[in-house]
Amino acid sequence: MHEVRVIHAKLELEGLFEFLDDVLTHVATQTTQHERLRFWLRESTRSAYDAPSHPAVPFLSKPPADTVVLLGYVRSPEHLRWIHEQRLYNMRTGGRRGSVLPGSRVLSAELVVLYGPHMRTAEMWRVAGTPLMLSEEEVRELHYPTPRGRYVCLPLEPLPSVELLQKMSSDHVRRVKERLSPTSYPGEPVAVTWFELLQ
Repeated sequence: MHEVRVIHAKLELEGLFEFLDDVLTHVATQTTQHERLRFWLRESTRSAYDAPSHPAVPFLSKPPADTVVLLGYVRSPEHLRWIHEQRLYNMRTGGRRGSVLPGSRVLSAELVVLYGPHMRTAEMWRVAGTPLMLSEEEVRELHYPTPRGRYVCLPLEPLPSVELLQKMSSDHVRRVKERLSPTSYPGEPVAVTWFELLQ
């Protein structure tokens, strides 16, 4: 009888050790998985932490890395005056060099940054509606200087005055375009994110 109890106790103890071993293995595995998750989360977002710090702006409806910004070239003071008067930013369509293709990312922009060689400071506008297709004749009726062909236009509305925008130079925008889209034509509209614009 004594031997039976000893064998039974021994089996219970072995079962307990096996159970504890399984629990510890499970916990160790879970810890490792969680550590890996935390590590890769830190790695994947490291550039966000290393990016220059900029004050928050009140007009973003999405996170900076998800806000699409059109870098819109302004070729002359007359072109800029037309944009101000019509509250439209026009882009070429069709097969012309630098044309916007259907489905292009620039058509989904929420913000437009205007820059050009005659502009010291860039201007920022909010896109106020869906893109408009205008013929050469329609653009001419809007007094566009020297229209050529069809255009897709983004309706614009002004943004609230923010110190950061008043300090953004036209040259900074040009450098961002050249860095992020080195193969694009001069003057070609390019889409970036708000986050990329401020880097």
